[in-house]
Amino acid sequence: MFLHGMSLPKLSNPEEDAGRAPQGGVVTFEPIQHDHDFCERVVINVSGLKYETQLRTLNQFPETLLGDPSRRIRYFDPLRNEYFFDRNRPSFDAILYYYQSGGRLRRPVNVPLDVFSEEIKFYELGEQATNKFREDEGFIKEEEKPLPSNERQRKIWLLFEYPESSQAARVVAIISVDVMNIIDIIAIIPYFITLATVVAEEEDTLNLPRAPVSPQDKSTNQAMSLAILRVIRLVSAKT
Repeated sequence: MFLHGMSLPKLSNPEEDAGRAPQGGVVTFEPIQHDHDFCERVVINVSGLKYETQLRTLNQFPETLLGDPSRRIRYFDPLRNEYFFDRNRPSFDAILYYYQSGGRLRRPVNVPLDVFSEEIKFYELGEQATNKFREDEGFIKEEEKPLPSNERQRKIWLLFEYPESSQAARVVAIISVDVMNIIDIIAIIPYFITLATVVAEEEDTLNLPRAPVSPQDKSTNQAMSLAILRVIRLVSAKT
């Protein structure tokens, strides 16, 4: 029986042993070079639910949180000899499978889309995994518009199309929003004027001495009421 941590034996090559006399007819063995560090099992505790895997499984993706020893060490509990993450448990089944399958990522059906997106971001699976996940979920990938080759045109393009590119671009974006708000206010002013006129006419009608209401007056009142409703709807749509 071999002790834990010892290398496995390897049968000697007969061709290599040609010309070398056997020692009492006993077949000799030599150890296989084996890196036990990568076969070491690790325990990952996700909000009380424990998972076991091997270091070599995690080390397939060294750019991720679990694949980078310098980053995952922040979550190591030396007293329990495990990594602890206070994260969503159902999501971790898919996160661990990402490492076990060599890069396949599938959202569990019982995990909301926004929750799983946050878990992908937390475990730092990378842009490629995120884009593949969004594509599988049916998100339409926005086509990147090429910037103009001319330096001046590129600056103008960034100024108006990408508010986050510079301080000046943010100022232009704020001014643009304010201008649009002013335009909307100017556009609804005529509706307010019309509404005020209709209400004033209605009040004048109510102040007059009552007389027998003719069918023509009834139709006029109905038309006025419809006009008021129409103005209110137009104002609501603009705001």
